[in-house]
Amino acid sequence: MRGVDRFTGRAIDDIEHVQQSIRDILTTPIGTRVMLRNYGSRLFDFIDKPMNNQTIVQVILAAAQAIDTWEPRVKLTRVVPTITNSGRLTIDVDFTYQPNGKPAQLRGVVL
Repeated sequence: MRGVDRFTGRAIDDIEHVQQSIRDILTTPIGTRVMLRNYGSRLFDFIDKPMNNQTIVQVILAAAQAIDTWEPRVKLTRVVPTITNSGRLTIDVDFTYQPNGKPAQLRGVVL
C-alpha cells in the first residue's frame, strides 16, 4: 500500500507505511480522534502508574490489542516495552507483514 510520510511528504510503501501506522496507533490516545473515537491505544492510561510487572503486562496487552484492532496488514510477533533511565516508556514491536510474509520491526515508539 502506498502512502505519504507524515513528516517529509515523500511517498512510502509497504513496511514503511505500516510502521508509520503502528506508531500513529500507539501514540494516539483513545477518544481523541474526531469521527473515530475508538481509534488509538490505551497506553496513555499507564502514565504515572508504577512500572511493576503487572503494569508492564498491561502495557504489552494494550499495545497488542490496539495494533491487532487497527492494523490488519500485520501479524504481531512481539511487543517489548522498556523504561529508560529518565522514566520514559519506549515500545519495540516485531511483526510479520502479511501481504508478503516478511518479518519487520518498529523500534523506539516513545510515549
